[in-house]
Amino acid sequence: MYFDGAVHRGRDGAGEVFITYQGEVLAYSFMLTQLCSNNVSEYQALILGLEMAVEIKRIQLQVFGDSQLVVDQLLGSYDVKKSELRPYHDYGKFTSKCEGPYVVQEAYSSGAYKLVDTDGMRIGHINGKLLKNYYP
Repeated sequence: MYFDGAVHRGRDGAGEVFITYQGEVLAYSFMLTQLCSNNVSEYQALILGLEMAVEIKRIQLQVFGDSQLVVDQLLGSYDVKKSELRPYHDYGKFTSKCEGPYVVQEAYSSGAYKLVDTDGMRIGHINGKLLKNYYP
């Protein structure tokens, strides 16, 4: 999933592009109803895309964005200093929908891990940096 937010003279928007494994391109754009900063529009674009991915049941998802600030804040490389970004950051970061415990079934050279629950049911893949940040 690629996400991007845009702000221009009161015409704020968000866009998502999903590329399926079959190469199909699914592009969506949204008009944001409230005036906001560029960083807020980037977070809103990310959140819209993540919510769409959940709705269409995308179990495996790679996320790409052009806002280095948003990406680095989500990865924990940068602190969130502006209070208006905190709610978006907290909503957009990885949080588990399962109670755990988790078992790392496979580790990939890319730094990702394949997680399963204790019954062997697949939970999905997670970036190793996120796994270490949220499950130390």
